[in-house]
Amino acid sequence: MKEFLIGINYLPQKKGFFFWNNFEHDEIRKDLAIIAEYGFNPVRIFLLWDSFQPTPKKISVNALKSLVDLAEIAYEMELKILPTLFVGHLRGINYLPAWIVKTTTEKSRFPTFVNGELGYYKVYNFFEDREMMNYQKLFVKEVVNALYGHPAIWGWDLGNELSNIVISPTKDSALIWIDKMIEEIKRKDEDHPVTLGLSQTDLEEDRNLGLKEAARLCDIISIHLYPFYISWAKKPLDEKVVLLFALISRWISGKEILIEEIGVPTKPKDITLSIDQKTPIFSEEETEKFYTQTLSLLKKHGFIGTIFWCFGDYDKELWSYPPFNDNINERFFGLFTMDKLPKSYLFAIKDTKREKQDFSQKSIDWIDITLEDFYRSPKKHLIRLYEKMDEVEHLI
Repeated sequence: MKEFLIGINYLPQKKGFFFWNNFEHDEIRKDLAIIAEYGFNPVRIFLLWDSFQPTPKKISVNALKSLVDLAEIAYEMELKILPTLFVGHLRGINYLPAWIVKTTTEKSRFPTFVNGELGYYKVYNFFEDREMMNYQKLFVKEVVNALYGHPAIWGWDLGNELSNIVISPTKDSALIWIDKMIEEIKRKDEDHPVTLGLSQTDLEEDRNLGLKEAARLCDIISIHLYPFYISWAKKPLDEKVVLLFALISRWISGKEILIEEIGVPTKPKDITLSIDQKTPIFSEEETEKFYTQTLSLLKKHGFIGTIFWCFGDYDKELWSYPPFNDNINERFFGLFTMDKLPKSYLFAIKDTKREKQDFSQKSIDWIDITLEDFYRSPKKHLIRLYEKMDEVEHLI
């Protein structure tokens, strides 16, 4: 029987998104040893686009070397890694190389961090710009070549919430882009699964690159779920919302579903916070209840696993940088404290991992619409099906 995956999204606490530019082996080794000790596997890592491809035709040799070094350390710790290739969006901010943007007076959905400055930029649409696509293929080629045959590889993630960077103009252009990137991976590596990290908004809206498109070409579907950002959820930490999105994702895609991001910001015990009451942040006791109930439901319904956001609370040195300066709760999503101590609910997660996994898939007869009807108004149907879940026997 396959083991239910419980992995972790990893970024160093003192460097955050920019650790490739100042890679410290001792820090990585210490962190991965802690991850291995607590049994998290695989480890999802983020190849910040600007760090790896600072100019269109140049892939950073230093970044590639650091990536291989990280893979070596992971292998020593008996860990697998899930490299995420096009990381241009993280935690409500776009982090992009200067060559893919141009300054604009228009306010885009997310602010963009370019050359150390936060501003608003127009992103060249890499889904339709063939020259941009060729530059991206170069990035994929060099990364896959660098890690070719490495025993630490678990799989490949094409990118992190790409529709938050730019929306593909058509479904066909999105499919062409996915096909070209996967083709570049499979030239060297046909043995490991390829996925694509989709945000929960990609399920609530049809953005031309969603579950249907990813399912046609990817081996596994990965979704990111934070129920306290779902406006129609009945409670902030609602395990039913997670189950609904997971079940709908499997129904639409027909593929294995990985909950690639799920996380909860928790109140630090030794720091007094001055934040708006509307800012979601929770106690460790509330978090433990949510995580244990969610994991039990995911195992009950035969999902392959979850990868927690994230390794540790971020060091105070990063608090003046985006997104931590404005979004205070982003500092405290870690499963470990700033001192690398486990939060109290970690032991409950370990206990849940020992529960028996059921890989049988339950009936979905209660989903009473066609795919065509669903996509006419995804959010409306999600809300309706959410309300209906309580009526379905043995679902929760």
